[in-house]
Amino acid sequence: MARISYTVILLTFIGLVAGGSYYLQTQVFNPERSPFTAIDWKEGRPQVRLDEKWYALQSIAGIPVMEIIEHAHSTYRQDWQRRFEDRLAGILTELGQRPWRTVDLEVTMDEKIKRFVNRPITVENQQRVRNYRLGTRERIIRARPAVQDSLLPHITRRFDSRYKVLHTDKAKTGNGNDTDPPTWLSQQAATADIERLEYFLFHHYSAPTRHTVQFPALLDAIYNDLGNGISRRDFAIQIQRLLSLFEDPGNFVDFTANNIDMPDRELPLAFQRVGDNVAVLNRANKRLLTPDYPFLRQINGKPLEEWLEAGSHLTSGGGTDQQSIDLLKSIELLGRELSGHISSNVSLGLESADGMRSFIRSVRLEKISAKEKPGGRLPNSAGLTSTPGYLAMTNSEGQPVAIDSLIARALSQSEAGGLILDMRGYENIENELTSDFLPHLMPSSAAPQIVRMSALRMNRMVNPGHPEGYMANQGLYPATASIWTEIERDVISKTAQQFTPDALFDTRQYSDWHFQIVKPVATPTALSGIPLVVLHDGESSIDEQMFLSTLKSLPNAQFIGKVARCGERNTPTFTLQNSQLKIHLSRTLSLHPGGELFCKKVVQADIPYDPTLADLTGKSDGALARAKDLLHNNSGGQIADGR
Repeated sequence: MARISYTVILLTFIGLVAGGSYYLQTQVFNPERSPFTAIDWKEGRPQVRLDEKWYALQSIAGIPVMEIIEHAHSTYRQDWQRRFEDRLAGILTELGQRPWRTVDLEVTMDEKIKRFVNRPITVENQQRVRNYRLGTRERIIRARPAVQDSLLPHITRRFDSRYKVLHTDKAKTGNGNDTDPPTWLSQQAATADIERLEYFLFHHYSAPTRHTVQFPALLDAIYNDLGNGISRRDFAIQIQRLLSLFEDPGNFVDFTANNIDMPDRELPLAFQRVGDNVAVLNRANKRLLTPDYPFLRQINGKPLEEWLEAGSHLTSGGGTDQQSIDLLKSIELLGRELSGHISSNVSLGLESADGMRSFIRSVRLEKISAKEKPGGRLPNSAGLTSTPGYLAMTNSEGQPVAIDSLIARALSQSEAGGLILDMRGYENIENELTSDFLPHLMPSSAAPQIVRMSALRMNRMVNPGHPEGYMANQGLYPATASIWTEIERDVISKTAQQFTPDALFDTRQYSDWHFQIVKPVATPTALSGIPLVVLHDGESSIDEQMFLSTLKSLPNAQFIGKVARCGERNTPTFTLQNSQLKIHLSRTLSLHPGGELFCKKVVQADIPYDPTLADLTGKSDGALARAKDLLHNNSGGQIADGR
């Protein structure tokens, strides 16, 4: 019996030692542990909480804190701060230390040094650090630039409780089908998706510092507003609000692809700014909906200003005036922001042109048609393609115009001594318009001109480089490409020497600069250097803005109308795992040769012009009349100053 007892005791002791050894080994390789219960930052240095007191951290395990930060920064780049907070034990292991269950710390308070020996480093502490960051009651949101103060309410504003739906447990986990997206997200699931979005913005978005938007602070605001959870639809709108603050139309939530329970009906109307008013038109024919009462004042009894304010928070281009006006047709979406349910019939409060009379008109919502595209030329411009000197940049099929056909039509119109390019309502501009059509319009003596400089976000620590580049499909090539002539290489070299980009970014994470160059056609034609007048209505894609900005730089061109900021197209899609939301983020940083972001600089009109009521009723076309006057008064191949 004694021998058996000794054997049992020995085996038990060995088991305990082995178990403890196994425990210690597993703890060594768990990077998500911390000796602190909270971390904050002051002037780039960590402030840590120990025993409910705050200290300035000086060293961990004998390693100076700045050495740890430098390692984290060089290894994890823009994500270094989050790594320091969440995976401190892992970083110490990378530096050759092995924090088993305790670690030595050196901190200061009021310039007095204090040392903690064998401080426990645990998973529970790390969780408290994370909770502090994500927004528990003890969370102190980091300082934000003053410019963001007015934006935060639009992010943090709670959705009215009457929009929320009481979901069953089955609905909360995905409608009974593992492949279906959830209709309700728990706080934990939404938090994980927000962290994933922050990662995408840090590591994939082309310009995370665009317009000084401090998106980590704004993400904190969404964290703090999650409560016990959020519906997938409301979560998507919150993210759209956040992305809109970048004022980059390349960033948006793809509501259609996400199959979200979003409104599927809209007003069959178009809305047009006329001075300080908004006119209501029938979308099909662009005629005034009610000619005697052209201006919109209310929708369902609420002032127009409230609807425009709601629209400005949901647009992907940063809430420009015309984008908010265009969003009025999506009345169900805006209605959820303001008043909840929208019935099939919408009440429009209209007003006469003199402001003396009002009228209420009911309009029935219609199903959204994927084939129908809003916009288009004003009705009075139809049938003018035979007018000498007039070239409409559109066709009946609504498809991009074939360049050869476009050049042929332009040559036939050039006999008038000049050319009016009417681009109002044209939405199908492609890069070929700049690369293949614009050279025919340039003066034959013009030098090659860089129209765009772009860099691709590579997401690699070292720029691999590629002699022929990564963006040939967009007409962009690096300085090392074999396509350039000696003259073009000289233009690139001179531009690169003077180039100072407005955007802040780490060049190690981007490709080399790629350039797009245009130059006059080798054999001049009747179009070379011809006087040009461009009519535009304010909406433009990035390809269109490139075409317009290059035209604007020509000495033989003037603009009438208005030109808005551009929008990125064909931006990559990223998916948030828990909500399965698909979001678009631009990965191409596009700049003017002067250094301005393409979507930040706006091509201004030489002669600003907004449609009048006479234009909208088809009685006149004021912009076209001004263009004809300019061509009539031109002298010596130059456009006279029409201002």
